[in-house]
Amino acid sequence: MSERAVPGGGSGSAGVSPRAQGGGARTVPLRVRSIVNPVTIGRRTGERDSPHPSRTEPAHRRFGFTHTLNPYRGCVFACRYCYARYTHEWLGLDGDGDFDQRIHLKEDITEVLRRDLGRLRRRGRGGDPIGAIAFGTATDPYQPVEAEYGLTRACLEVFAEEEGWSLELTTKSTLIARDIELLRRVARRNEVLIHVTVTTVDRALARILEPGAPSPRARIETIASLTAAGLTVEPFVAPLIPGINDATEALDQLFRELKEVGARRVIGEALFLRSPTREVFLRSLQESFPSLVTEYRRRFAESAFLSPVDAERLRARVERLRVAHGLLGGRGEDARARSPRRGAPRTLPRRPPPRGESTGPEQLGLIF
Repeated sequence: MSERAVPGGGSGSAGVSPRAQGGGARTVPLRVRSIVNPVTIGRRTGERDSPHPSRTEPAHRRFGFTHTLNPYRGCVFACRYCYARYTHEWLGLDGDGDFDQRIHLKEDITEVLRRDLGRLRRRGRGGDPIGAIAFGTATDPYQPVEAEYGLTRACLEVFAEEEGWSLELTTKSTLIARDIELLRRVARRNEVLIHVTVTTVDRALARILEPGAPSPRARIETIASLTAAGLTVEPFVAPLIPGINDATEALDQLFRELKEVGARRVIGEALFLRSPTREVFLRSLQESFPSLVTEYRRRFAESAFLSPVDAERLRARVERLRVAHGLLGGRGEDARARSPRRGAPRTLPRRPPPRGESTGPEQLGLIF
């Protein structure tokens, strides 16, 4: 592909990105009509992957946010458990190699974002409740291509000119530290809540599960930098994978280290496997943990979710450790306390989902 500028984020080759990990991922422009999209919870009645197939509920009660913002499609971190792989199928691509190696850059991103925010502001004034906008629900907004194209930074620059919005950013990347001063500027007039995902402190295990992502130590050090700068960080310990990273001793060490670097609350999430992630994960399991393959085929034969018994066991373990380490703060409470919330659209409070209840296909599974 020819040299192509990405508005709002600099320019660079639209072919092979020299900064992308994972063997030189291809970057492809993607024209979109919207960048801020509502969370949809409605499921087909009887869908077997849903434990509550006929239930509907406001998005902010299930997820803690009502809208998503993903500057990219695909992710070179290549996490074997990533639930978002199915989103590449909407583009006529596969969720296996294409998801890791074909990264789509959303074009005209600042123009589209300003238009979307204007639309949301009008809806808020009209009485529609607007909750948090979540970056990184289907991609990592700070994956290596961000260093070259800067689409996430371009979006944050827009929010730095705005006020009253509630934002959540989820990442495994150390690159977010590049934007500390910008994030602080955004947080002066908006709520900013950051989730850095750390699945384990075991570097070798992390390399198996997340072959393209920064090391656990690097992520923990990034959390320390963010909290030292006065930003609110609520780490995700996710996903919790039975028999692999859910041992009490390992989680105790991880929670202790997260507490030491300034985390006030930790959120645990159980493994969620839908196709094509199920196939990718089982193949990785066969390579690295062959003794667990039969058990996992049984666990996820009929559903993308862990059984209620397994989910409750994980929830109770996480809860005990959160209590033990003092990591029980309310979701986003520090961010709310630091934000003046002036000129906000009609916003909703962040609320964690009910205990042990599924959050559906848009998230990893069960949030604790």
